[in-house]
Amino acid sequence: MSKIDVVIDENRRETFVNGKPFMLPEDTLDNANDVATFGLDRPFATGGLTFTAIDFETATREPDSVCEIGIAIVDDGVVTDCRSWLVRPIDNRYEWFNTRVHGIRPEDTADSPTFEAVWQEVLPLLQGRVVVAHNAAFDMGVLRETLTLRHIEFPELAYFCSCRVAKKAVRGGSHSLERMCSLLGVDPGRHHRADDDARACAEVFVKCVGLCGATSFSSLQRLTKTRCGRFAPAYFRPQRKT
Repeated sequence: MSKIDVVIDENRRETFVNGKPFMLPEDTLDNANDVATFGLDRPFATGGLTFTAIDFETATREPDSVCEIGIAIVDDGVVTDCRSWLVRPIDNRYEWFNTRVHGIRPEDTADSPTFEAVWQEVLPLLQGRVVVAHNAAFDMGVLRETLTLRHIEFPELAYFCSCRVAKKAVRGGSHSLERMCSLLGVDPGRHHRADDDARACAEVFVKCVGLCGATSFSSLQRLTKTRCGRFAPAYFRPQRKT
């Protein structure tokens, strides 16, 4: 058996095993904990449809190459704020395919802050909230890898995928954000720019929740036969089917 080197980083309150952050097992936090922590049973009719939508754009195929972050704040089913940050990726390196998708170039982020600096502004908008992303596997994978590789403590949040909800609300065809905007009468803005994609995701999610007939996040889980994804310090669980 190989030697296991365990190091406790007192500054970040993290445990590292053989140089990698220690992660709690996925079954550590159960559905009852999700419900209690984030009020998933709170009826949407009394302000329960409150969440943060997020979108990441990346500079390369690597998930930790964030070059833009977009946030849309939803309170009681209404988008009340929308923000975005350009982020200087490591070495400010881009791949042509990514630039072709979102149009962001090295000169756009040459003087932008690093992810670590931007994260200090983004974290309070996510901490303790329900978070929504369209194709959340991508965005939450980007967040997980970016935080892990930088040894940044995970936030406390639950997350849902608006694409999964759209598949329940709208039968057949592509459930891309662009198509959902077209079908549901949502202004897509600049496709693949983080602030507009976050806002469009938020508005699509609200409309699809209504079409599904969900009355709370808990009932949304039952209707879509999924369990929310979860971040917590030293913990990550992807959103899954039940």
